[in-house]
Amino acid sequence: MQQQLTKKHIKILNALANVVNRKRELTAKSQRLTADEYGLHSSLLSRIESAKNEPKLFSLWGVAEALDLKLSELFALIEQELPEDFRLLD
Repeated sequence: MQQQLTKKHIKILNALANVVNRKRELTAKSQRLTADEYGLHSSLLSRIESAKNEPKLFSLWGVAEALDLKLSELFALIEQELPEDFRLLD
């Protein structure tokens, strides 16, 4: 059974979507070209950029590499997108 997404989960997915979209657009490459160059599925990038996917760790790692980021850098950028006092767990 898939976990129900909370408002906090959705905020994180939206932050991820914003970061991935912004970083990919800086490369001036389409989702398809970015995916093809790094062996990713273009549908994965599409779902991430539209906040319709809760990606697995290894998928995120591949996306980070495709954007010329370390995974830790991707997470840091996501954290910067979130409110300063954001906490997943209360």
